[in-house]
Amino acid sequence: MDIRKFRPEDRQQKRELHLETIRKTNSRDYSEEEIDAWTSFDPDNSVPEGKIERWVAEQDGEITGFADYMPDKNTVTGVYVHPDHLRKGIGTALLETIIDDARDRGLEYLECESSRTAREFYRSNGFHVMEETIHRTSGEELDAFRMRKQL
Repeated sequence: MDIRKFRPEDRQQKRELHLETIRKTNSRDYSEEEIDAWTSFDPDNSVPEGKIERWVAEQDGEITGFADYMPDKNTVTGVYVHPDHLRKGIGTALLETIIDDARDRGLEYLECESSRTAREFYRSNGFHVMEETIHRTSGEELDAFRMRKQL
């Protein structure tokens, strides 16, 4: 597995992985209506270029995971791993890449808004829950957790 910076030609494969991960992995923690709302939103269109750092995990030419963060907001916006590649260290490797980049930039902490599904992943990587919150997307309110990690 290789971790590398996201390239524009990765966009379609990343989008497909994002949708499949939500539908297969997150569906155990959220209703069908919540999943439909979540998958109708394209996060690539929500943040201006240059405001987000993106990496992908790649194996044999296939993107197996991706991670995004906004350094200017100290915020991890997502770590997603393809359902067929869970529990292989891909998510942790991607998150460690973000953490290393954040430390190189002199950031003192990172925050994220975690889904129910990802809460234990972030917790196992040193994040703690600051508060329960609601993530609003496409008319649905999804339970989420605001989390933080000191660097």
